[in-house]
Amino acid sequence: VKANTQFSVCVRVCDNNAGTPYSKFSTITKVTTGTALARPTDLSSGWGLRGQNIIYWTDNSVSEGGYYVERSATKTGSYSQIASLKANISTYTDKGLGDGQICWYRVRAYSGSVNSAYSDPLGDTTVKNLAYGPSGKPAKASSTLSGYPVTNGDDNNTGTRWSANGTGNQWWRVDLGDSKYLISTEVMWEKSGSGNVYKYKIDLSDDDQNWSTVVDSTDNIGTAQTQVQIIPISHYGRPSFNRYVRLYVTGVPSGAKASFFEFRVFGKSVLP
Repeated sequence: VKANTQFSVCVRVCDNNAGTPYSKFSTITKVTTGTALARPTDLSSGWGLRGQNIIYWTDNSVSEGGYYVERSATKTGSYSQIASLKANISTYTDKGLGDGQICWYRVRAYSGSVNSAYSDPLGDTTVKNLAYGPSGKPAKASSTLSGYPVTNGDDNNTGTRWSANGTGNQWWRVDLGDSKYLISTEVMWEKSGSGNVYKYKIDLSDDDQNWSTVVDSTDNIGTAQTQVQIIPISHYGRPSFNRYVRLYVTGVPSGAKASFFEFRVFGKSVLP
């Protein structure tokens, strides 16, 4: 019988030959006070976007009021509660984190003042900008305007920019060094606001020769300076795993060239 469920019972006494009449029905309510709750198990992580970690667990309780989620900077450090969730929820997205931030999580069920034991702890790291290194990852472009070199495209400095020496059908690509699990890209264009529309594609490659388009924004109408592109997850439930990422610009604002301040690629080197 589930907790806090009301039901009625009656009683009779029997031996081998006969039994007494049934007693009157009595109403009973099962309560949770003092009842042990099953702890969550199988804590695991998913693929969060920039600044996010997603965690999952198995809900083993039938009478919980909800779940508490706690986080720590280290496995054995001090944990702080970051969320109180309703019953029957078995996932949580932790937001507002830094790039490449390491976090440890644990979860427990609660019902009133009764808490379950904690799940086993789980460590996870947010995605980071894979296109940036001490001096930027190696890059090349279809053309370059004097004074705006290709290295400006991934130097982690929003005060410098790359510019092609042309308008549409220009590209810039970065070599991540080896294949990585890719979640999203982020481009900070030179121009923004009314009338300043860039049209483009995001292409991936393993050999810098054969390319697959994973994001097609050739019909883009957005005018925001910073635009985020989510790379689709494969039907196997895993992100794309590639070494080379190319931003292919097919259209630019009137009178402008293909140019941006910064291009970032977010992902992880290993599976979570």
